[in-house]
Parts: sequence; structure tokens; C-alpha cells
Amino acid sequence: MRLLLSVLFLTINVQLISQISTFKGKVINVKTKESLNLVNIIAKNNEKVIAGTTTNDKGEYELVVPRGTSIVLCFYCLGYKDTCISIIANKEFIDQRF
Repeated sequence: MRLLLSVLFLTINVQLISQISTFKGKVINVKTKESLNLVNIIAKNNEKVIAGTTTNDKGEYELVVPRGTSIVLCFYCLGYKDTCISIIANKEFIDQRF
């Protein structure tokens, strides 16, 4: 089954005092535009897992990582193809479609 995930409005709120970045986003099925809940999201740096979370019933998630870190966000959902995207945790907005 082809990957039908979309990460909408993936934002990073940079908190300068604590030197962390907070990613907030939503995962949806591209064809049906429906939110996908229980999607596992893992942040990796050099193949080491540094954070992880799961989407809520609205397909929304929040993930906190060290600021300025080059990371790979991986999305895993039963019935869909696994997908990973590379980002740097200091941008303000990311809109990624799969």
C-alpha cells in the first residue's frame, strides 16, 4: 500500500531560553483528507532515537528535540508505508506532503 500520509503545518516553536525546538503537526491520508490517529513518530539523530510520540485522535502530534539538531522524522502507521524526512530543528515552518 502506498504511503498516503501528509504532515501539515509542521511548525517548530523555538524556545531560546531552554534551547529546544517543539514540532507540532498533523498527519492525514492524502486521498481521503482524513486525520490518522495512532501514527508513531520517531526523531533520530545519527540513527540514535532522541524523541518519539504518537498522534492523537485528530492526527495531531507534538515533539520536542534539541535546537539546531539535524534530525530525521520517521512516521510509522499500520497499513501504510513507513516514511522518513530530514530536517534541521531551527526552522519556523515546514509543510511536507507524501
